[in-house]
Amino acid sequence: MRSVLILIILSFFNFSYSQESNQKEASVSGYVFEYGSGIALEGVTLKLLSVNDSSLAGGAQTDSEGFFRIDEFGFGTYEISASMVGHNNVTMKGIKITRKNPELTADTIFLKPGETTTDEIDVTAERSLIEFKADKKVYNVENSILDKGGNASDLLRKIPSVSVDQDGNVSLRGSANVKFMIDGKMVRQNTTSILEQTPAGSIESIEIISNPGSKYEAEGEAGLINIVLKKGNELSGYAGQFSLGAGNSDKYNGGLSLSKKNSKINIYGNYNYRDFDMKFDGGSSLTNYFANDPKYINESVNSLMKNISHSLKAGTDFYLSPKTTLGLSATYLFRDRNSTEKTETENINSSNINTLNEITNSAESEKGNAFETTLSLNKVFDSPLNTLTGEATIAFNNEDEDLSFNTQDFDAQMNPLNNTPLIKNSLTSENNLSGSFQLDYVHPFFSNKDMINDKGKEQRKTGKGNRDEARGKNNKSPSRIETGIKAVFSGLESRINGETFDYTANTFVNDTDVTNNFDYDQNIIGGYGIYGSNFGDLSFMAGARAEMTFTKVDQNLGDTVIDKNYIDIFPSLSFAYDLSMTDKLQADYSRRISRPDGRQLVPFVDNSNPTNIRVGNPELGPEYINSFQMSYLKFFKGFTINPSVYYRHTTDAISRFRTQLDSVTTLTTFENLDKSDAVGVELIAGYQGSNNLSINGSINYSYNKLYGQSIDPGLDNSGSSFSAKLNAGIKIWYDFDLQISYNFQGRRPMITGDMEPFSTFEAGIKKDLFDDALSIGLRFSDIFNKQKFDVNFSNSTFEQDFYRKRESRYAFLTLTYNFGVKEVKQKKRREREENRPPDSEF
Repeated sequence: MRSVLILIILSFFNFSYSQESNQKEASVSGYVFEYGSGIALEGVTLKLLSVNDSSLAGGAQTDSEGFFRIDEFGFGTYEISASMVGHNNVTMKGIKITRKNPELTADTIFLKPGETTTDEIDVTAERSLIEFKADKKVYNVENSILDKGGNASDLLRKIPSVSVDQDGNVSLRGSANVKFMIDGKMVRQNTTSILEQTPAGSIESIEIISNPGSKYEAEGEAGLINIVLKKGNELSGYAGQFSLGAGNSDKYNGGLSLSKKNSKINIYGNYNYRDFDMKFDGGSSLTNYFANDPKYINESVNSLMKNISHSLKAGTDFYLSPKTTLGLSATYLFRDRNSTEKTETENINSSNINTLNEITNSAESEKGNAFETTLSLNKVFDSPLNTLTGEATIAFNNEDEDLSFNTQDFDAQMNPLNNTPLIKNSLTSENNLSGSFQLDYVHPFFSNKDMINDKGKEQRKTGKGNRDEARGKNNKSPSRIETGIKAVFSGLESRINGETFDYTANTFVNDTDVTNNFDYDQNIIGGYGIYGSNFGDLSFMAGARAEMTFTKVDQNLGDTVIDKNYIDIFPSLSFAYDLSMTDKLQADYSRRISRPDGRQLVPFVDNSNPTNIRVGNPELGPEYINSFQMSYLKFFKGFTINPSVYYRHTTDAISRFRTQLDSVTTLTTFENLDKSDAVGVELIAGYQGSNNLSINGSINYSYNKLYGQSIDPGLDNSGSSFSAKLNAGIKIWYDFDLQISYNFQGRRPMITGDMEPFSTFEAGIKKDLFDDALSIGLRFSDIFNKQKFDVNFSNSTFEQDFYRKRESRYAFLTLTYNFGVKEVKQKKRREREENRPPDSEF
């Protein structure tokens, strides 16, 4: 079997290589307008020049609408020079054409009327802070000042539609059921831990896919968030970056990245170190409605966490030919976390008299390792749209946790009630092995080359012809099919051993209330097919995905085996209609799934905290989501708005469910609710001005209705939620860059309560020195100290307020040094465009 598999893989690579062609299929297009009047300029001469040797790679002239297109050149980094009699000349630098994105829409070029000058104005083709694409929104965060020294969670707090709570749990449009990808690969380990260990400085962009199509795995109610990491310099040569940072209250980090690239190979690697101390405080107040005491239970919590992490990533891209790339990468993460916590509890009876006090001191040590390696192949055939990609990934993660706590009872005057405090220890070891293999193929019915050969070439030579001809459109519809397969396996081995000190035997004995061993395996095999086409200004994509799920949970100590196997179909449909050059309507639908994990299914009764018992539900099934979305995209001069409405209908919604068993004990488990509905309105807007000012913001309003009458006749809840974000940046005196960010999250309903509102305000400033070789940045996090986690629970038997606050207000100073090949920087911003091209890439 192994020989057969090796033979298939070798044949696959040989087929890809043998199909190679030396044709050059890259293209760049855009518009040229007159500065001030906004009039489209016809007859502007465009030259595409290679950065490496200044050779001419291609040229064109603009048509009557100011549109140009240059194609049939190789991948690389270029400059575009634009010239016209009676106007100044402009050079746009930093035009990067890669195998992944062979067709680039450049930012709009503006020529100032007046005498023709020989001195050119340099305009760097920097990416917008927000890019609107057909199926996602891309937030370019690589130049963010506000997250220097932070991690991925810090970046996500500033992204529209996204909220992150005190414990690092992420929600998208009000739903905590969101899945993450890193560089397009699904995260299958502990998401919160991975986000905490991913430095913000290593992230290039964050992609929000709120309604994924059939190409993506169907898991996740709210959609997908893809974190794109930096991969080294796009220019040939070597480059590197070294950074150091420090903040108050013992917060430090550092990083080093290196890359070397030429026409045959790209080698890159980075290392990051993070040492953060974090203080927490919190508490809760509970009122029970049982006849017996205690009537009230109040808790206060104080803790300190010391977190050290190391991350290392290295990879190589082999350019087997101009159209075939073989990639190999590996990532290693290490985490060492130690924390101490003190909990003080008071019990008060119905006469408002303190009857009992408890003090619990705990210490926790946690160490974890994660390793992942990926082999990928990217093959482009005769057309840039005709592609074959393959990827195989395997990942291993292990985590060891040692927890001990000591609980002592006191009377109302804080005198110890005994000399035998409760002493418990627990040791948890978890090993997670996962892997995936996928193939994706895209086949256009008509390649761009065929469609532009006749009319497009003539337009490039003469500058005549209309916009559709220049873009490669004719009477035939450029249709395509996409298809692919994916197999995913994951296995979790969890071992929890608990012990309690026995004063009679003067030793620790096994604690059956804590000890639990279980294995969890889940395998998913899926395949999809998509058909897409255009009819004039209307484009659509229709597809379906089938997934077979095989789940097995084996509770070794309880001799309980749970098998859940099922097959599902997930259709998707999307439309886009160009109302005009600056207006677009989009609508899409998808069906998705959220599967319960092993801990939610295992029926083990966890009594490690006697006042809050936890137990899984072996009858828990998956929830299914039907998601609808409609949006409108409008481009103005330098300004873009994107309003949208969305609706999610979920059947068998999975929810955490808490009940009060008696006056001091609660039970937490998971249940399938009857259904839930969420409807919302969202507005995202961005401004990119020529006055060094950039602003983007969003507001989101949603109404949620939860139906749980099959569990409890009174278990329905509903409510609305509002959130708003604002990010702004401006270059001020002496070329200092200033950025600010404000985030407000309103009240959010839950099945047995509500989450209270909170807000944050941050600011940062940066100065580049020595021709941008050295950068100094200073940021202030949560200046008004308003970030918190506050939840109210209630039903017919109890009412509880729970809050927790981490240390969120601090200052952080970062030094960054760049060396080697430098990216082309913007030398003069005053001539920057006030408008963006009216297409899907903003």
